[in-house]
Amino acid sequence: MKNILFILVYLSISFTVNCYAQTRYYCYDAAGNRIAKNTASTYCGSIGGIGKTEGDELIQEEMASHTDPGTIFPNPNTGIFTIDFVEDIPSRRIYLYDLNGKLLKEENISGIHKQVEMHDIPSGTYLLILRDESGRQIWDWKVIKL
Repeated sequence: MKNILFILVYLSISFTVNCYAQTRYYCYDAAGNRIAKNTASTYCGSIGGIGKTEGDELIQEEMASHTDPGTIFPNPNTGIFTIDFVEDIPSRRIYLYDLNGKLLKEENISGIHKQVEMHDIPSGTYLLILRDESGRQIWDWKVIKL
C-alpha cells in the first residue's frame, strides 16, 4: 500500500511542476530619470516528468520607452527641483519617500509645471511617486538631493 501511495504522489508531482521567472531592466538618462523599462517573463512547465521543459517556454517583452509623464530637473538637486509634465492632467498627487519607505512629503499637483522643495529633508536618494485621483500609481522617479 505504501508503494502505491508513493507512486501516485510521485506521478502527481511530476506532471504538475511549473516555473515562472520575471526579470526587469531599467534605463536612465543622465539626470537619473527612468526612460525605458524592459520586462522579460519566462514560463516553463513540465509534461510527463520532472525536467522535461522543451517546447514549453513563453517569453514576453514589454518596452515602455519614453512614456514617462514628465521629467525632473535638476536631478541631483540642492533642495528644490521642477517637474515638467507632458500634458495637464487634473487631480494628481506626488509622494516623496525615503529608501526605507517612510513618507516624507505629499502634495497635490495641477498644471504642467511643479516646483518641489526639499530644504527640510537631509541629503540622500529618494523615491518620488506620482498617483492619479484614484490612488493608482502612474510613475515613479529616483530623486537625489546633494
